[in-house]
Amino acid sequence: CTDGPAFRDSRELRQVGAKSKTDFKFRTTEAISSDIKISESRVAELCSKHPKIKRNEKEKQSWQLVE
Repeated sequence: CTDGPAFRDSRELRQVGAKSKTDFKFRTTEAISSDIKISESRVAELCSKHPKIKRNEKEKQSWQLVE
């Protein structure tokens, strides 16, 4: 289904990730959560499972969209 909450959250997450590529390298879980209005735990869950998002090895709660 392409209109459920999981799809919407993932789509919004990709949009924030695309912005982070142009604005700065990594975004924190807290900043992403604030931008797309979902919980930090949901952001962390989605980011950790997304094939095009990687975790910062030094700051575990920051993420970056990769090609």
